Amino acid sequence: MASVKLEFAQYGDFTSFDILRSQTPMSLASLPSPIATGLTKMFYEDFAVVSGATYYYRVVTHYLTESFVSDEISLIATEDPYLSYVVAHLPLRGNLLDLRGNTDWSIIGSNANYSLTNDGLDLNGTFGTYLWNPSTVLCNMGTDDYCVEMYLRMDVNKNVTLICDGAPGWQSGCAVANLEGLLTRHVIYGPAVIKGGNAYPLATLQHLAITKNNGVFRSFFNGIKAFESNYNYATNFSYLGTCLFGAKYSETIDGLVRDLRITKGHARYTSNFTPQVY
Repeated sequence: MASVKLEFAQYGDFTSFDILRSQTPMSLASLPSPIATGLTKMFYEDFAVVSGATYYYRVVTHYLTESFVSDEISLIATEDPYLSYVVAHLPLRGNLLDLRGNTDWSIIGSNANYSLTNDGLDLNGTFGTYLWNPSTVLCNMGTDDYCVEMYLRMDVNKNVTLICDGAPGWQSGCAVANLEGLLTRHVIYGPAVIKGGNAYPLATLQHLAITKNNGVFRSFFNGIKAFESNYNYATNFSYLGTCLFGAKYSETIDGLVRDLRITKGHARYTSNFTPQVY
């Protein structure tokens, strides 16, 4: 299935947005009918497209009795060849919408310790604040290949848990970014530990991917391989029925996360790549 994901910004007050689409350049004198109306978030995914076709888009901003039409953009719709392997995809643009249909995501912690805006989920590093899913199977990767990826901005130099099980102790699965020289620690059933890599840069939003392919564990910063190690253990990030993103004990993210995507059964990336909007 092909799709087009649109992100836009409105600096100032607004009431709602409409999305206009055409397969030819649009004239301001004769705009087509909108394909979506009444949007209040600055994000829209258009599934009514054909892979390889070119589309033109404009956004109409409404404020009280006035309307403003954006400039036009054009792009080519593309298809994700691994879409059938995706078990979770959260843009995190002002809500917890999962494009794969999961409806049981929630944010644990006081409202004072996080904000969920059109920029993403911003966590302030307070213990007990994280994104949570109660599924027992969603993040149980077993011995299969997988890819956990996101756009991440870290604001404080500290260890942070990216994804882990909700069990007490390091029981099953945990991927930790260490910003003081160790890129990733991957813990499975206690003694199995992988360490290595480079420090994650601060105050920079960039793509981070953690993958396993044919017994090889890798991590990538902005599409550049930062670490690789043989790894033949099963991985269960939802041991005892919960899966956490952003915290384990005191290793809580202090920064912003968005575009969280979990691919189960395929690694996606085995060598350097150029991160795409997804």
